[in-house]
Amino acid sequence: HEQGSGICAEAYSQYTNNIGVALVTTGPGGTNAITPITSAWLDSIPLLVLAGQVQKKDMVSHRSIRQLGFQEVNLVRMTQGITKYSVSILNADDVPYHLEKALYLAKKGRPGPVVLEIPLDVQSSYIDVNARIFKTPKLSSAYSIEGIIDAINNAKRPIILAGNGVRLSGALDEFLQLIDKTKIPVILTWKALDFLPENHELFVGRPGGVASRGANFNQQNSDLIICLGARLDHGQIAYQSKFFAHNAKKIIVDVDVNEIHKLGIDIEYKGATVPAPSQRRSYQ
Repeated sequence: HEQGSGICAEAYSQYTNNIGVALVTTGPGGTNAITPITSAWLDSIPLLVLAGQVQKKDMVSHRSIRQLGFQEVNLVRMTQGITKYSVSILNADDVPYHLEKALYLAKKGRPGPVVLEIPLDVQSSYIDVNARIFKTPKLSSAYSIEGIIDAINNAKRPIILAGNGVRLSGALDEFLQLIDKTKIPVILTWKALDFLPENHELFVGRPGGVASRGANFNQQNSDLIICLGARLDHGQIAYQSKFFAHNAKKIIVDVDVNEIHKLGIDIEYKGATVPAPSQRRSYQ
């Protein structure tokens, strides 16, 4: 079943930090894959879905009908709001370009799913792999951390909140080195619960709506909170962002700048990567 294959591909991506691929047929094959696509979108997991489509001559295109080809549905239109890139490839020579672009966008910046829909006649065409190649754009970012160092040195009750973004960015080893050197207590989101063992000397717990009192108490009474790769969802901040660690200086590092600005609270330091190119949106 396509839903199962999509979930398997999503799990592969999540636990190997590579890109899982699901191959599905047109129509119900594509719609069955929408659930894992949505899951990958919300959890920032790279995922590539290769979907079939009827021949170009059998596509609805400009016609004022709902369907022409067998099992034909417009998967691209259905998934545009839950993917980083979703396109129907109508020219065989464009396959290398769209494939390279999709793989790039799936992992660059905030990861997420991509969908390539390939009509049946394009699938059976000869492809010139050198016809049109996607050129990776050059991105740059530069930050100063002197202010962060001063804030850590002056804090009496600092705490680090780490989320799955640490894993997605491939920085788990660096995170463990950081807490080992600074000895700052750590709270973890639920998707990051395997970062530290329960009996680790720095582990304080998992805060949020369904959590231990100690984790929430330490979060709310900190005077400096450093958020690394945690998007601070409503369950994490109890639906009241203005009361989130209300007496603490806040240092938030997230790959998506829009996740930082959504809180509407004062933040001493905001760190975000340069937004990756997007086909439709200003965010990744």
